This record gives sequence, C-alpha cells and structure tokens, in this order.
Amino acid sequence: MTDNKARRHFSSLLDESYLILLGRILSLWPEIEGGMSALFADIVGVPLAVGETMYFSVVNPQIRIKFMTNMITQAAGNKAKIDTHSPVLDMYGRLNSQRNKYVHGRWYQRGDGKVFLEEISHESFAVRWNKKRHVSVTELDLFVLRLSALSTFLDLRLYRKGGFQKFMLASGQIPPTLLDHMPFPKDAPST
Repeated sequence: MTDNKARRHFSSLLDESYLILLGRILSLWPEIEGGMSALFADIVGVPLAVGETMYFSVVNPQIRIKFMTNMITQAAGNKAKIDTHSPVLDMYGRLNSQRNKYVHGRWYQRGDGKVFLEEISHESFAVRWNKKRHVSVTELDLFVLRLSALSTFLDLRLYRKGGFQKFMLASGQIPPTLLDHMPFPKDAPST
C-alpha cells in the first residue's frame, strides 16, 4: 500500500537542484540568442548590429531557422556554409523546442520529492495540458550541458574564428567531454 500523501502532487517546485538548473536554462538562453544573432548576420552578410536588429525583429524561432536555412542553401555565396551552419541551426531548433517545454510547462513536486512536468500544447486554438511526466535532475543537467556547449561554440565562433576545438582543449577552460555535445563532429573544420 502506498502512502497517499507521498503521491500527492503540489503545484510548486521546491527542490533547489531543479531550481538552480532551471535558472541556468533561463540565464544561458539570452547568450545563445546573442550568438545566433551573430550567426544570422554572418549568413545574411551584414554588420553585427544590423544582423542583431534583423534577428530580433523576427520573434518566431522557427521562422528564423527557416530563413537562415534558406539563406545558406539558396544564396550562391552561402553554399560553403551549409556544412558548418546547418548543424548549428538544427541544434538550436531542437534546444529551443525542449527549452520551451521546460520554461512554459507546469512543474509539480510530489510529497516524496519526485518532480514532474506537465507540458502545454496548443491544439485548435485551445490550450491543452498533457499528462505529467517525471523529470530527473540528470535530464535537466544534460540539457544545461547541451545549452552550454552551443553557447560556448557560438562565443568562440564570434571571438575566435577558426580552430575552436583546439583552442578549447588547449586553454583548459572546458573538459574534452564537452566536445561530445558540440553540434559538429570533433574533426570538423571551422570557417
């Protein structure tokens, strides 16, 4: 027989480990958006300030991704960027979708400490809440690692064009295992 108090869901999150990780997700996202705006400027071929303005004028991330994908696949001058930019756009799209689930979902903590997320879906112009699912600290921790990897990559792309993997390893600023979460294969050339 299970303890009903332990199985009761509370509509708030009290576990500090989860709260810290959700805070990291919230604080890393603007860094990623800044890096993506620089990538946008590179793809469009405009100065950074103009690219930032253009990027943030489009509020829907899926539209941004489609636009940048079209620019690297359709514009003659950008064809060389397909191999380096497409994986970044793919990773950004996947991370954005997952981030939205974490940020816009409802968090619950059970009396026994187990944490659940109820994701929102918009169907037929009506908000529907899906069934709750258990979310472990490890799941959030790995997501933060992926966000950190993309953020680091975008920062290095901005400030240290070329040889980002060698730089990161040689600098000792990040562990070699972080490269496993980068959007490119370890031996991919950078532009």
